[in-house]
Amino acid sequence: WFLLDDLSDDDDEEENIQYFNQNNNSNVSRLYGCCDINIQINGHNQITVTHKWKKQIKNKLNIHPSVHLHRTISGHASDMRLKYSLPRTAELNVETFTNVTVNGNRYRANPFWKGSPWYDWACVKFPETAEARGGDKSVCRIMGFFRYKDTGSLTPYNLDVLCLHPNELNNRIDETIYVVLHCQTQYFSFHRLEYQFVRKFRMTDETKMYILPANCLVAPVLVVPDLEDRETVSRSRFMAMLPRHKMGTYFKNHVKWYVENNDEESIDGSDVDDDEEMYGNNLDLDDLPSETDVGETSSEGSGEEDYEDEDLDLNLETGGDEELMYGNNW
Repeated sequence: WFLLDDLSDDDDEEENIQYFNQNNNSNVSRLYGCCDINIQINGHNQITVTHKWKKQIKNKLNIHPSVHLHRTISGHASDMRLKYSLPRTAELNVETFTNVTVNGNRYRANPFWKGSPWYDWACVKFPETAEARGGDKSVCRIMGFFRYKDTGSLTPYNLDVLCLHPNELNNRIDETIYVVLHCQTQYFSFHRLEYQFVRKFRMTDETKMYILPANCLVAPVLVVPDLEDRETVSRSRFMAMLPRHKMGTYFKNHVKWYVENNDEESIDGSDVDDDEEMYGNNLDLDDLPSETDVGETSSEGSGEEDYEDEDLDLNLETGGDEELMYGNNW
């Protein structure tokens, strides 16, 4: 037997204090919950994974890091080796973390925190690369943090940002802290949420994950699962909501809209029927200011939109169950 407090996030007891390149990790600090993962890839896309936690009690309890973490990392490595016609056999060593602080916000991606898995939600801003303009935002679930330990690794920063060829990597070390993300199918804006309060969205298939620098995390997002019916919680449909400290903006916007669109008598209440309610459901979303900070192309109806909106292009290609979309999709 053991006390759950002994596992209550090694984040609070063990800080992995190591130097890392601040140029690649601006606004990233306080790395906790270290676990070393070794990944062996053979020529048939079969992988063998071993791991070792820094906190020994997790090793004794045989707690495994998220399967999405090593599948995403190994999938990206296999894709890059195929792209550059390199041998398919490879060995990867990465250092993972269950808790990282970015821009002063603490994010968890822990397979066992206080007795159960815990994976935070966040808004992420896609970075600019040689093949993508960047700047678009999306709601994502954080599946884990990691960094490469091997020299000459085929990392997203080396290949997609610096545009280096594998032959040019030599003994180069990429000290970037990366995050593995499961994203929604559409782009996202807090600006729109300040008028709708709640926005429904759908997640991509779980075989499609992204690898981005951890400093792309913008802010935490309050997310709750949607319901398939009265008794069934959806695994792919969720609702994003305004955090508590921003809820006042929603009501301020509605008061402003109502004042601007009604005469003094209506505001006084003399022209309002007893059964007429003046709330957000009377707000015509067509009157909202247009968004300029995100690449949203689908049209929105009222706050009661369904899930049939046209998915935005997040560079997600279709493929079989074994196909994984990773860092090359920046």
